[in-house]
Amino acid sequence: MKNGKERRLYRISMVITAMMFIGIFCPWLVYRNKTYTIIGFYCAVKNAGGISSFAGSDSFIYPAVITLTVPFAAGIVAGMKFLIQAFRGRIGIISWTVYSLEWVYMALYFSFEGYQPTIFAIGGPVLALADFLVNRFMEEYRLLTRKNRELREKERREKKERKERLSFPGKYSWRTQSLMLASVDGGKKSRVLTVLTGSAATAYTFSVLALKQTMQEIHSAEVLLLGNGLEADLKSALGIACVLDMMVIGLAVSRELSGRSSLDDRMIKFGAREGLIRLNWSIEMLGCFVLSLFFGIIIGILELYWIVRKISDGVGEALTATITVSAIIITALIIGVIFLITVLYCYYKAVKKRYYNLINRGNESIPSNRANAILLIAGIVIYGSGILLFTQRRNAENIWLYAEQILGGLMFVFAVSAVIVRKSEVKGYRRARSLSRSVWTYSFHKITGNIIVIIALVSTLAVPILQMEIMNGRIKSSADLVPYDFVAFGYKDDDEIYHRVKEYSKELHQIPMVRVTSVEGAPYKWKDVAANKFQGVLWPQGQNIGISWSSYVALCHRRGVPTGTNALATGKILISYQQDCVQKTHPIDYYLFRKKPYLRIGQPLRYYVVPDREKLYPPRNVQTEVSQNIIGMLNRGDQENLVVFSNDYFYKNRKAEGPSSLYLINSKSGRYTDIENLLQRVAKKNQKDASFDSEIRSYYGRKQLLKDIQSERYFQKTMLMHEIIMMLICLVLVWMTYVEFIKSQSLSKYRILRKLGISEKMKRGILRREIILCGFPPILTSALLAIAYSTEIIYLRGIGAGTIQNILIRGVPYWGTMLVIQIGFLIYAYHSIYRRVTVTAGKGAAKWMQSYKQRG
Repeated sequence: MKNGKERRLYRISMVITAMMFIGIFCPWLVYRNKTYTIIGFYCAVKNAGGISSFAGSDSFIYPAVITLTVPFAAGIVAGMKFLIQAFRGRIGIISWTVYSLEWVYMALYFSFEGYQPTIFAIGGPVLALADFLVNRFMEEYRLLTRKNRELREKERREKKERKERLSFPGKYSWRTQSLMLASVDGGKKSRVLTVLTGSAATAYTFSVLALKQTMQEIHSAEVLLLGNGLEADLKSALGIACVLDMMVIGLAVSRELSGRSSLDDRMIKFGAREGLIRLNWSIEMLGCFVLSLFFGIIIGILELYWIVRKISDGVGEALTATITVSAIIITALIIGVIFLITVLYCYYKAVKKRYYNLINRGNESIPSNRANAILLIAGIVIYGSGILLFTQRRNAENIWLYAEQILGGLMFVFAVSAVIVRKSEVKGYRRARSLSRSVWTYSFHKITGNIIVIIALVSTLAVPILQMEIMNGRIKSSADLVPYDFVAFGYKDDDEIYHRVKEYSKELHQIPMVRVTSVEGAPYKWKDVAANKFQGVLWPQGQNIGISWSSYVALCHRRGVPTGTNALATGKILISYQQDCVQKTHPIDYYLFRKKPYLRIGQPLRYYVVPDREKLYPPRNVQTEVSQNIIGMLNRGDQENLVVFSNDYFYKNRKAEGPSSLYLINSKSGRYTDIENLLQRVAKKNQKDASFDSEIRSYYGRKQLLKDIQSERYFQKTMLMHEIIMMLICLVLVWMTYVEFIKSQSLSKYRILRKLGISEKMKRGILRREIILCGFPPILTSALLAIAYSTEIIYLRGIGAGTIQNILIRGVPYWGTMLVIQIGFLIYAYHSIYRRVTVTAGKGAAKWMQSYKQRG
């Protein structure tokens, strides 16, 4: 250490570390008016015969047996750090270990509490924070001191130069003005491409917002208010729209602005300031944004009217296209923010390349064999863990687990491509047919790897979108999802009303039931995790229908579907999810994603003590889980599913709490309204059932359910078609970038090869190998990921052989189109690049020969 200030800071850090070590041997916690050290607490627990004997019924202290090991370990590591500091060793990793342990302890204490901490327990995290700040300040002080010396020296040298450089005569030269006019006249194709892609993104976003407002006319108001159903589809579609818009506009704008780099360099050489270049960029992008917004809104409005007419014909109800100013404003804000972010990023990259010269393609190296092996193994492990977790129903087809699979696949394709490039490079020095190094090997990290990964990423992201579109082609048969006119619930005192309902019914089945409630009926959100809500009563609690095995068998025979198992074992349950293959799989109980669901027989509880949760909601052993459609998809399959108990257990534990009978009703011709009026009386009488969850009703009518299902399916289908189009645009832009890059990079190489007298056959072979090198790894990887994902979905959702056949029939055109487009671009790239390098290289060789002859 060169100065006294650094030495003082180092000594302060050593004192703090020593205090952290000594603190773990001081009084740490107070429990039942008695003070314990960490070691003393464990000794007391051991002498008492265990934590249960030590604490008795006070279960809040139980987690302390585990959580107190964290600060003790932090203190021990702090002691090791002190010794290393005393001998002036490196403390980077061990310091972060101490900080992590202390902060983990603080998080565990606020999560579980259970005891009163002393000043030493509180001081551990505080001292860790103080030590972190001291070390950080010491590093920053050392860095700033060195930078300050360098800056003073630099300012002294550049003082005179700055004065000359900042002088401006007040008028640009005619060369700069002509270059600005040339920038306006040139690049028309790229500008048109930017406007077209921006218009497609604007039309997509506007149609999402406007179609949602239109579909509200036929959708249930209760579901919209709760943010489920159509509202949830809107949020999902809007998120996907923003991601796809960012990809499409980003690719188009970056492609346009990257072509301006040479023009900007010439303008700077002729005296143009950075402000003029920024103004030029801003005017160009503002014009593209305004045109994209104008044409996109017009296309979106025309498209909206066409979609609404198609939906009206399918649903059988007249709809009016709703176009609001708010939808236009929100669309303009979304597209404007995307344009702004893209332009700022491209400008930053251009300035970085122009002034700092950080992009040096000649010095790049291909990843080593060891790095490729590590990346390959890591990709396989990540992909395998993603599949293992994704195929478990309790994870509810979590999109982040699919993202984990994509990450593993991208790591795999990057490593494989690097191995192929390295192998090709080695062969290039040994074989005469590879007379020059491939252009891909010069810039593998920044160009080749990025293009390969982007192509694989776009192709893989299209997998779930195409999969949903393939399986969502069953809107016409959505009536099969609601086999009965009414599904209603009743108490014993409702028998009189249901006797009158029977008079208007062609078919009425009364089935004994119980209400089955789960601890958590909806997936966790990050807000719930941050607020630590699992320490209290969780809402909403899942509400489902419990019936006996004999009733379940009768319902299956009536609908002509298999029961899923021949017999139900004693002490086990069967869960029948009332949904089709379009709906995502999910657990019946989301509580901490446990393997065994926590279910109670009876209505939801408004209050309970957390330690008694497992007694009130006992864990159940599940024998079989099936996705069927026996009574109808009443709540999109999220709730109102069937929980089947053995006959003895059902009748022994049947409670008077909640509805006691399930009614499946088919009305006589012209009597639908009469039955609905009677069931409204039942709903008004049993309003308390809806007080737990507004989505749970006393009865479900076929007409409204069909409207809800069909409106959601048509909305999903429309959005999926938009997403497919946007994905295809992304693929086209990526492949166009690929072609332009190889054209620009291969020109000088093929001039040299032509001068060396290489044959056309060898030239074609080199070019063909380079294109295959970059094109086929992502195509094959995305195809394998698509097959794997489809297999996972079929396994999870229990799709039968007949449905699989229909999916294959519908899926072949989609997947075939994607494959043909990508292979077609490979062929186009080959012929386009070959024609460009052949013609240009020929001209270059002719000019060189002419100048050679003139020189004599």
